Amino acid sequence: GTTQENLDKLIQNVHIESDSDMIRNWKYLDVPVISSFVAQQHKYVRRDRSKEETFQLSRWTPVIKDVMEDAIENKLDSKEWPYCSRCPPTWNGSGAV
Repeated sequence: GTTQENLDKLIQNVHIESDSDMIRNWKYLDVPVISSFVAQQHKYVRRDRSKEETFQLSRWTPVIKDVMEDAIENKLDSKEWPYCSRCPPTWNGSGAV
């Protein structure tokens, strides 16, 4: 998403004023056209990896690694990750049903 001001400038610069309502209506399809202030502030809390062994050329660890580790450990917040189901407490990781 972007701000309302940036969206208006973009629509004017590319001369698609006639299609602006169609673009703004994408929000009804859950497309984040205009981002809210709350969404801009939220960032995933990163793990401290300063003590981990790194390769000489490694500079950073992608956020998805933190997310996947939290998913495995059932630490994802269900409000932020509603589509990620929790494993049952007796799950042993074997994958057998």
